[in-house]
Order: sequence, then structure tokens, then C-alpha cells
Amino acid sequence: MPKKMQGTWYSYDSNAHSGRKITFTAHTVNGKIIYTQDKSIISDYFNGNIQDQAGFDRATKNWMSGQTTKMKNNLFYEINPWISFENWSLYRVMPLTI
Repeated sequence: MPKKMQGTWYSYDSNAHSGRKITFTAHTVNGKIIYTQDKSIISDYFNGNIQDQAGFDRATKNWMSGQTTKMKNNLFYEINPWISFENWSLYRVMPLTI
């Protein structure tokens, strides 16, 4: 987790999160460990190159992967489920006084 994002923040998204508290540490978000994923793991997974696919799914079902992403000249931290990408989140630091 980027150092400038570590700490407790409040998320505001008019569609989903209205004042939700989020805590980032060096390696977690809200207490869940965030892993850095090797780029080849996704292609190996979807190309059937994982030996014990069912075992892999069981072992990683609660894992999250994280990476920095640049979009529209803003730096975000992206958090995804380990394999499935149906539910992912983008975060960026934007301090506001309320």
C-alpha cells in the first residue's frame, strides 16, 4: 500500500459508499491482507496451467490483490479479488474538509 494512503479514511461515492470508513496499513485494507500478484498468474489460471485448479480456488478464495493504476492523470490504488474481477475497487487520496 502506498505510504501516502496509509491511515483511516472515509470513502464517498454517490452510488455506493456514503461515508464508509476504510483503514489502510502497509499490507492490509480493513484488516484483509493485500497481495501483489505476479502478472503470469492470471494467464496461467485462464489457460489451464494451474495443476490443482480446485485447490487453487479454495486457497485463494479470500485473497485480494492490489496494484497502483494511473487513469486520467490520477494515481489510484486498485484492489481486486485474487482471480475474479467482477468486484474491484479503485482508491485515490483526495483530502477534503467537511
